Amino acid sequence: MSDVRVPRVSVVMPVFNGERFLTEAAESVLTSEFTDFELLLLIDGGCTDRSAEVARGLAATSSRVRVIEHEHVAPSVARNIGLHEARGELIANLDSDDAMLPERLGRQVAYLDAHPECVGVGSRALIVDADNHPVRVGVRAYTHEEIDGGHLDGRGGMIMNPTATFRRAAALKIDGYSAHLLTTGEDHDFWLRLAEVGRLVNLPEVLTRYRIHGTNASIGGTNRERRLAVTMEILGRAFARRGITGRTPAKGKAPPMRRWEKWTDRAWLHYFSGDRRGAATAALIGAAMRPGSAAARAALRAVFSGPARWLPPAA
Repeated sequence: MSDVRVPRVSVVMPVFNGERFLTEAAESVLTSEFTDFELLLLIDGGCTDRSAEVARGLAATSSRVRVIEHEHVAPSVARNIGLHEARGELIANLDSDDAMLPERLGRQVAYLDAHPECVGVGSRALIVDADNHPVRVGVRAYTHEEIDGGHLDGRGGMIMNPTATFRRAAALKIDGYSAHLLTTGEDHDFWLRLAEVGRLVNLPEVLTRYRIHGTNASIGGTNRERRLAVTMEILGRAFARRGITGRTPAKGKAPPMRRWEKWTDRAWLHYFSGDRRGAATAALIGAAMRPGSAAARAALRAVFSGPARWLPPAA
């Protein structure tokens, strides 16, 4: 009889030269309110920093941490390694330069438990700079129709990959991430294919911090023309799989932000900057403009529930 612990959730974190932020990212997982998880640190063999040493140190302090060292591979291949090494029935993505809020896993697991038709759930994200200062709020699509429709319009990132938790069985059913997408587009392609076996949603709360800095894998690695060509290739395959005819793959533009969305995002930025008075004012205005919006209500609830669980370091 095996004594290997089988967790509900495997948090999968690919690491390539991630020494600078790795400890912060891992600690955000280890301090999660939901505790039935394992944390897989996938250490790329091409690392030239101390990522592997840091990861081993984390594993030495927590039985929930597993370190998997592999040869230098593309991000899509690394994610597939995590998918196959995971023991949990659910996979929670997180990158080594990002962080999750304490309530993230619990909220997403509860949603998936209550909605068996849903195969993946993301959330809004607080986008911060290298020093953790809030910059903006990401994600404006919440329903399956909005998410999948945006992806079919050529707009990737309708689910931000580091915010997402999904069913491992569904991901294995579609053979995981496309390994031939070496430098860009693997997330866009993955969510399009996953949407063909179940429904996708984004929770309207901010549950993840997404860091932007000079070496983000998602904003580098290839030029704009190459990214566009990959997007057209991804859309062409999706249209063929779904039998979509009479429509040419094209990259659409995101709709402009509405006034209530601007106020709602402003509320989150004030909230995570420690300005609850400014956050309350902005949240009330956003909710008054769009009282039926789950996103506006989520900001309002957060602001009036107490101080933010995370604040940037004092200047």
